[in-house]
Amino acid sequence: QKGIKESPYIFPDLNNGRAYKFHVRGVNKEGKSKWSEVSAPVTPLRIPPKPIELRTVEYDREITVFWVCEELKTPEYSGWYEVESIPATFTMVVTRSQARFRRLTNGIKYKFVVKAVNQVGESISDESKSAVPDDIITKEQYSLKKKSIACEVKEILLKIRKEQKKQRAHDKLVKLKKAQTKQKQQDKRTNKD
Repeated sequence: QKGIKESPYIFPDLNNGRAYKFHVRGVNKEGKSKWSEVSAPVTPLRIPPKPIELRTVEYDREITVFWVCEELKTPEYSGWYEVESIPATFTMVVTRSQARFRRLTNGIKYKFVVKAVNQVGESISDESKSAVPDDIITKEQYSLKKKSIACEVKEILLKIRKEQKKQRAHDKLVKLKKAQTKQKQQDKRTNKD
């Protein structure tokens, strides 16, 4: 990049998740300095998306929380989730889109909040609906409901990804049509001359 006049400088149009190395030198009327040492790799990241569609599965003294969010273990995000209960018990730090809270008190209503976090920011979910752990729930009921909710959440994520892909294709088509229209207008002007 040439002509940088101030520091810090923000490099536009870098690819999130791709490592970049930098080196600099000064230039003035006296000439050019030597190049600096090359920096350690720096990887720009995207702020994680907001977790949505929180679901809970209750069991004896525990609740498993599921949610929908893009995968944060990718180079583009390089992040994790922090899941908190209300009332506060502890914070679970996980890399998957689910967390299992154990040693809860049966009969108490709990809600949950999920944060998607990385080095550049965080996005916070809305609160989940209330969930109440109970010792009358059988292990079989718990397992079946967990499997069902896991499938449901995965289906929602796949539907979202399909819609995003469709939107990207639409955006590309619109961009292409604009470029074609612009080219036709330039061709008409050229033919008039």
